[in-house]
Amino acid sequence: LATMFYEWGWGQSFHFAYQLPGESFKMAILRHEYYLAGRLGLSAGDKVIDVGCGVGGPMRNIAKFTNATVTGVTLNEYQVLRGNELNRDAGLVGRATSVQCDFMNLLDK
Repeated sequence: LATMFYEWGWGQSFHFAYQLPGESFKMAILRHEYYLAGRLGLSAGDKVIDVGCGVGGPMRNIAKFTNATVTGVTLNEYQVLRGNELNRDAGLVGRATSVQCDFMNLLDK
């Protein structure tokens, strides 16, 4: 239920970003995600992890923008199912994947 509320209120990216004058909330979120990908120097062939990915909005945007392969990690089973559904809908199977696990125990995976 909480995840559905977050999607209703924030969309698929469960974070905030400051808005420039005349910029919509959605555009501010996208700009922030593109900025992060650029600062990290991500490009095709890179492998990235999104820890605490929620339903994976940033994961999908960064995968689309950079052509990197992004794996999102969350404890929430519903978020994994929803995230992978959205990944399929976006045509990102193989480039954006949500998995359920504890990021403190990634070496076990």
